[in-house]
Amino acid sequence: MKITLKISLLFAFIIGAVAPSFAVKPTIEKESASIFEGMEVESVEDFLALTPKKIKAQTGEKMRLKDRLILKMAQRQVKKQQAKGEVVNFSEEYQRARGDFSLLWFILGLILPIIGLVLAWIFHGFGSRQMKWAFYGFLIAAALFFLFGVTI
Repeated sequence: MKITLKISLLFAFIIGAVAPSFAVKPTIEKESASIFEGMEVESVEDFLALTPKKIKAQTGEKMRLKDRLILKMAQRQVKKQQAKGEVVNFSEEYQRARGDFSLLWFILGLILPIIGLVLAWIFHGFGSRQMKWAFYGFLIAAALFFLFGVTI
């Protein structure tokens, strides 16, 4: 009985982890396409100075964790481009970061580090964005383990 339950839970978990990756990608919503409307973001320096608190003050809406991670990722990319002397389009970088992020694989890599990496590798291949985010989750889990001895 216990083995059957464990196998069925494992099967349900794998199906739950894989099924969203095969879903049809929706088109960009109007809300995400006009993320900077109503905000005072006119230059790259303004974009780099944005924080979740400033966005909440300007829009009145609290940012979700996913949106905060995307914002920080886009700011990092803009800083890299600016350091190289390239022309920077912060709105385009934000949209690119928004499309690249994979919350499912990040959480899977965080909660089940080695299993998350193996599943991402099996289902999406080594160079995929899902593998990248499972690896980021793995790195955070490893850092937590080494710093605090905490296993999630």
